[in-house]
Amino acid sequence: MAAGKPWYGEGEAGHSGLDAMGNDKRRPVVGRRYGASARKRLIVYGVVVGVVVLAAIAFLTVVDGVDNRRIPLEETAPWSAADAPGERPRDVDFMRNGPTDTIPANEIVNR
Repeated sequence: MAAGKPWYGEGEAGHSGLDAMGNDKRRPVVGRRYGASARKRLIVYGVVVGVVVLAAIAFLTVVDGVDNRRIPLEETAPWSAADAPGERPRDVDFMRNGPTDTIPANEIVNR
């Protein structure tokens, strides 16, 4: 045991003012600051705001390029062809209207 350095647990009520390495527990903080400086906080917040703004600009640019009214629409639906039958396409809502065609029992695979 080194002279002048009390053993861990010695002192008032079993507590000492020294840490495990023998240094004072209440030594000053390095740099004499308890948090980030105002300059560092402004830089971090500025970078975050800049990234958010750049992401928003990139998103709006992509959306403007994809959703453009000047791009002509192509008639690709089956009922828009010149030789298409004149009947209306079947409604997708089966619960209200019911299916208009049924699958024969011998063609059902998972039965």
